[in-house]
Amino acid sequence: MPTSLSSFDVPQDWKVREDVAIAYVKFDVETDILSIPVTGNFGTQIVFTDQESSGSRIESVDLGSGISEPMLVPTQEGDKYTRFLPSMNLSFDLGHETVMRFGAARTLARSRMDQLNSSLSLSTNDTQLRSTDPNQAFFSASGGNAELKPFIANSVDLSFEKYFSQAGYVALAFFYKDLQDFVNPNDAFLFDFTDFVDSTLSPEQVAELGTTLGTISGPTNNGRGNIGGVEFTLSLPLDFISMALDGFGVISSASWTDSRVILGDNPDPISVPGLSKWVVNSTAYYEKYGFSARISHRYRGSFLGEVSGISATRILRSSKSESIFDAQIGYAFETGPLEGLNVTFQARNLSDEPFVTFEGEDGRRVIDQQKFGRTYLLGLSYKF
Repeated sequence: MPTSLSSFDVPQDWKVREDVAIAYVKFDVETDILSIPVTGNFGTQIVFTDQESSGSRIESVDLGSGISEPMLVPTQEGDKYTRFLPSMNLSFDLGHETVMRFGAARTLARSRMDQLNSSLSLSTNDTQLRSTDPNQAFFSASGGNAELKPFIANSVDLSFEKYFSQAGYVALAFFYKDLQDFVNPNDAFLFDFTDFVDSTLSPEQVAELGTTLGTISGPTNNGRGNIGGVEFTLSLPLDFISMALDGFGVISSASWTDSRVILGDNPDPISVPGLSKWVVNSTAYYEKYGFSARISHRYRGSFLGEVSGISATRILRSSKSESIFDAQIGYAFETGPLEGLNVTFQARNLSDEPFVTFEGEDGRRVIDQQKFGRTYLLGLSYKF
């Protein structure tokens, strides 16, 4: 008989197989539009996928004489689908070292393997035996979904780039993505567990059972949303300002991203997991006479992170902003008996920045803080 909280777990032993075939066609473009030189390409991919998962699930098995028991039975499920992924990339030469680029594409991203597993576990909660609410009921189950589709992004990108000196440029880019079939990792639907009543409950408990309905939770493709934003990039060799600064330079980029996803019938959107609203990358460098040195800083604002929870399940948590410094020095032998040898020394995460998750939107309600330390790397390479 179940205890106050019992779980008829299935072994973490499942397999996922994906057979993927891709056909594609591409056409190059080289023409003039309103006297503006245009180059690029357009085409499409056709992706054929056959996916299958084998695992186990708990089912009520009739042993005869009116006796049934929950038992582990093998399961094998899957799906087949075809997706068309057109794309177009065009570059417009506006003159004076100025280029406008336009891109439009449909892309896909496949679900995680653990989300595709076909196993299903059954749980019972004795404290909710009398509950009549199917969402807080005695029976519940959870598992994967072998019929998950990849989520689709229909994207449009537009950028303006201005080049100067030998390696300098400045760029401003705009992007937008419409997300379809986004994976909702914790969707739930009602299920009638009547077949499990006699095999899991005593006659006395059956008399007290509030409802045979419960929920099965797992991933589905009922999410939808969008991503939009702008990115600024600058690459500036400082000899553009003065030859006394020959070899010095800076590279910097900053992006602002707004993302929102609706999962199922929940009217409250969330941001796309892993995306920060603000991301800034900056690098200062020196490269001359074989010597090279650079220091980099990466900042990202707070974001919705996907982390490991109880039993290694993946859960969503708010994550604090990060500010990380890296550095590298090196020397490349350009002449002499060691010509072709390159020596580099790297130091990563100099600030020993922690990864911090917190409850809701209040950064003071810290749930977890992890420090990974600094990393030092010495490298040797040889070209011949």
